[in-house]
Order: sequence, then C-alpha cells, then structure tokens
Amino acid sequence: MSKRKMFRKLLDLELAIKNFYEVYKAEPLGVEEIDLVEGIRRVLAEDIFSPINVPPFDKSIVDGYAVIAEDTYLAGETNPVKLKVIDRVRTGYSPRKVVTRGTAVEVDTGAMVPRGATAIVPVEHTEEEDGIVRIYKRVAHGANIMYSGTDIGYGELVLNKGRLLSFREIGVLSAIGFKKVKVYRKPKVAIFSIGDELVPPGEELGRAKIYDVNSNLLYSAVKENLGEPIFLGIAKDDADEVIAFIEKGLKEADLVLSSGSTSAGTSDIVYRVIEGFKGPGIIAHGLKLAPGKPTVISVLENKPYIGLPGNPTSALNVFQLIVAPLLWKLAGLKSPPQKIKLIGESPYRLSGDVGRMVIQGVKILKRGDDYHVYPIRSGSGAIRTLGDADGFVVIPPT
Repeated sequence: MSKRKMFRKLLDLELAIKNFYEVYKAEPLGVEEIDLVEGIRRVLAEDIFSPINVPPFDKSIVDGYAVIAEDTYLAGETNPVKLKVIDRVRTGYSPRKVVTRGTAVEVDTGAMVPRGATAIVPVEHTEEEDGIVRIYKRVAHGANIMYSGTDIGYGELVLNKGRLLSFREIGVLSAIGFKKVKVYRKPKVAIFSIGDELVPPGEELGRAKIYDVNSNLLYSAVKENLGEPIFLGIAKDDADEVIAFIEKGLKEADLVLSSGSTSAGTSDIVYRVIEGFKGPGIIAHGLKLAPGKPTVISVLENKPYIGLPGNPTSALNVFQLIVAPLLWKLAGLKSPPQKIKLIGESPYRLSGDVGRMVIQGVKILKRGDDYHVYPIRSGSGAIRTLGDADGFVVIPPT
C-alpha cells in the first residue's frame, strides 16, 4: 500500500507565485512572422511605425464639388453662386484639371482633391445643369477635406510591442500596407487528466465512471489565454503512466498541465512522481486557497509543470490565478487583460475561511444603478457553478 504523505506546507497564493517566479523566468518564447490575416489574438513582437501617410493624399470626405472656398462666400438659398464644372474625379483616379477661380470639379467620397481646390461643397447643397453648378451654401477653407497624413503620419509610432492584436489593430496595420507582422510565438501547453474514473465525453459512461470535464475546460482556457493547447489524453492512476505523460509533455510543450491526483492521499500520484525528474522540482504543494487547495506548482527540467485539482471549479480557480498570467507572460503580452470590477451589495453574508483565501462564485443582478450579488452555494466539485456564475468574489483569509 502506498504511504500517505501530508501536504508539504500550505502556502499563501502570493508567496507561492513569488517563489515560482524566483525559480522560473517567464519571458517570450521567440518571434515568428505570420500573415496579417492570421494575427487575431497574437501579441506584437515589434513596435510598428507607419511607412506611409494615411491618407496618402488629400481626399474628399463627401460627394460634392471641389472649389476655391472664397468663391462660395456670397452663396445663399436665394442667390446661388454659379461655377463652371471642368472635370469629374472618381475614387481611385487622379484629377486631370486644376481648380481655378470660377471653376469646380465634381468628386466622389474618397476621391483625390484636385490641385487648387481648398474646400468641398456637399452635393446636397448644389444643383448642376449644362455644365454649371449652382452652390446654395458657403463653405469654409478646408471644409470636407481630409488632408494627407492627418490620420496617421509617416514615421509615426502606431502600435507598441507587446500589444494584443484584435480586428481593430489588424485594420490599422492593413491601412498602412502591412501584409505580414512579427508576433511572439504562442506558448505550447500540454494537457492531460489523471483518474481511473474518467471517460472522454461522447463515450459510454460505465458504472462508477464520470466524464472528463477538465481536459476540454483547460484546452479551451489555454486557447482563450493566448496559448496553443496539446491534448495528451487521460492517464490512469498509475505512477509509470503519469510519468510517461509528463515526459511527453515536457518534450512537446513549454508548459505542462495536469488535473487530478494532486492531493495528499494514498492514491494521489503527482507529488510523488515529480521527485524523479530533474529540478528545481516542487515549488508548492498545497495552497491556502478554497477551492484550489490541492495544487502542485513545480519546475521540471526548466519547464513549468502545474498539477491542478481534479474538481473543475478548483481547477478553473487555479488556472485563472496562476496559469493564465503565466501564459500572458510567455506570449509576450505587455499589459494583462483588464478585468471588470463591480461594487455591489449582498443580502447574504459572504464568509471567509480561517487562513485561506476563498473564491466565491456569484450571480449578479442589476436593479437601477445598483448591483446585487448572490453567492452560489456549491462545493468545489460542483459543475453547475461554472455555468451559473456571473463573476467571482475574492474573500481574504479570516
């Protein structure tokens, strides 16, 4: 029979994280150049300076007539100014004529403003007949013209290194002519679950068996937090099999995550098999965290291996508090994503725990301008908490 081994020493979450980063230097894992269209949710590995002016030419922001502004100063509803139309400029074509006093050039929205013009009269303030345009409203110098470089100037710093790319940034990069972009490599994360009782979703569920929730949960969480997940499968409660999974993960990935078998019972394997790997080894075995106490944080062969609790809510807590910030660092993200923080009232007492930080799932209701918070009463093994919780309340140790 395996000998029971108690938790080495329960650590405060902050101390465990501090000790981990003293042993493991989390930094970007390399740079690669990719097509811009593949850049969504990737992190920039270089500062971006614009190689062009945007717009690259003075352009009209309305359909109308390019004129010399002074020609319109006497225009009114009852006494329109008459100008001779000498050219028409469509979007994507260069003007052929120069605007002089007494003349106008019809332009489309986005078309290049012809030389000599100092304003654009919107088409709704005009009438044209037989090559003569009547202008019923005056315009000021520069009206309805976007001048070259007023949006983005040549040589201007547009995006900073470490910026997470969304469709907005990809649009900006397209506007300055980028087809490819340099980004940090995604951290590869090997994932496996441990437990004789686990069955992959979709297969028949036998007696005393449960579906493996954590593999899909962690796979999705890794993708959402800038990582590239690699699913290794489900390991039995067997030391040799768990060792083989860890070895495979260390070989194929930058970070290894397992869930289950992390406690200090006779059938729990993780904390024992780690001792057979090259160090630094275990940083923490057990956290002052509820739910999430049975967590193993280690560095094996200079790569992080984190054993998460088997209960899905516990695993998710530890992932959000420890693994997600680690992935952001490895992915090169300069600033962590901003979390939405709300201030609300609860009709129930939110109780802490002696010596442990408590993460309490809550429902959030808004009445008028006030938020009301209702704790979800469930244990760390309750699956429904994952779907029911609108947010979480962090309760300090009592």
